Amino acid sequence: MKQAGDALYAGTIVVNGEGQAKVNVTGPITRIGQIAAQTKDIKIPRTPLQLAMKRLAGQLVYVALFFSIAIPVLGFLRGQDWKLMIMTGLALAFAVIPEELPIVITMVLGLGSFNLSKQNLLIKKIRATESLANSTVIVTDKTGTITKGEMKIASVYPDNRPEVIYRAAMCISEFAISPLDLEIVKAAHEVDARPLPEILRERVLSGGHKTKCMLRQENGVYELCKSGAPEEVFASCHDVTQADRDELNRQSRSGRRVIGVAYKQVPPEAIYQDFDLLEKEMDFVGLISFEDGPRPGVKETIAQAAVAGIRTIMVTGDYPATAASIARQSGISSEIVVTGAEMDRMTDADLQTIVKECYVFARTTPEHKYRIVKALQDNHEVVAVTGDGINDVLALKGADIGIAMGKRGTDVARDTADVILADDNYNTIPQGIFEGRALFDNLQKGMRYYLCIKLALILIFLVPVIVNAPMPFSPIQIIILELFMDLAASAGQIPRAYMLSGRLQIK
Repeated sequence: MKQAGDALYAGTIVVNGEGQAKVNVTGPITRIGQIAAQTKDIKIPRTPLQLAMKRLAGQLVYVALFFSIAIPVLGFLRGQDWKLMIMTGLALAFAVIPEELPIVITMVLGLGSFNLSKQNLLIKKIRATESLANSTVIVTDKTGTITKGEMKIASVYPDNRPEVIYRAAMCISEFAISPLDLEIVKAAHEVDARPLPEILRERVLSGGHKTKCMLRQENGVYELCKSGAPEEVFASCHDVTQADRDELNRQSRSGRRVIGVAYKQVPPEAIYQDFDLLEKEMDFVGLISFEDGPRPGVKETIAQAAVAGIRTIMVTGDYPATAASIARQSGISSEIVVTGAEMDRMTDADLQTIVKECYVFARTTPEHKYRIVKALQDNHEVVAVTGDGINDVLALKGADIGIAMGKRGTDVARDTADVILADDNYNTIPQGIFEGRALFDNLQKGMRYYLCIKLALILIFLVPVIVNAPMPFSPIQIIILELFMDLAASAGQIPRAYMLSGRLQIK
């Protein structure tokens, strides 16, 4: 809830209320403008195919020039007509330079992209098809990607007063929109149908807080309710016992997401104090545990990816023990779990070393994810990263291939990403990588086939000059031969690439 004098940021959505605001900054100086400026500074890395094609193009230009000059000169020295030799050299240069290579590659990758779209991977940028094939690391979210994304209340602690815990945890409004809030509202109405008291003030998840807080009034009593990350809730309370902490650890080790709940009565003269002052000496109310298990088949898919040389790194904002448990259930190594707070104390060089061994990062922010991506790239990894929010834009654009969630992703994330994951399912990503690798391998075979045809064309004219025999074709015939031969060779690459992978059935 915004108070008089609070800053408003361009691009944010006003849900309700009314007021007047004074514009202090515009354009690139706003928060959204600063994010856009940072995005522009990020250079999209070239793919291995782009680098290989650049090298190949340079080499073929030298080859074409060499033989286009060498064959006419050698023929002239052997007594051939100099006019015929000059025309032959020019025609040979036209025939040898592989100007149709970009067309062949674009069409093959385009058809590959179409095939991937049938598997819920929507390719926005054609270069992503090839980048996907070369990925060595997948940096993925947990909730909704590795897990089912179906948060259900598994238990409350202590279990003898669920109505008190639920009612105190309803810290925003009855019109909650997050899955956790919806589950709490549903459970609260089942045990206590009373409407919520009047909401006076509210602090949402912002400013580095992993909790939310609400001040409300009921029957002349002002009450402060706080819920969210258990460690923050515990820090605000004066009566947390060892049994409470043990219960949190037990629930977290089971892979459950746990939120803590605290309560406090506030005297009327203190209701407008800063929340930092109010959120002290609170009474601990309890814990609510949510269960969201791994998707079916995700463990097997991660194992297949590992065999294929693809590491899976899970980055989540959840409690470390919860992240480690889900990682174990999904087949991800959880021996080392690094938190966002620990990352803040690391240098880039330290993080570059850690990412070689660590597969689970917990209590992270989108900025931490971007640092992880850059550290992996500094280790010469080809990184595919998933994201769904506006703050994930830097990581999505900075990665070799950005994958946005199709169901729960924001418009900004989908606009920035190279690929949209239509089903938000981790299992789809490695399958897309395997498909891309098969396509890329077959494309390489097709390129070798194409270059062999060019070599044969050079030999047709080089051998007669060496043995001092007449040229088999006139310059105009070379051009006609090039036109028909290139059409056949170019058209043959597309079905050839798919026949090699079993994608095309000949009837």
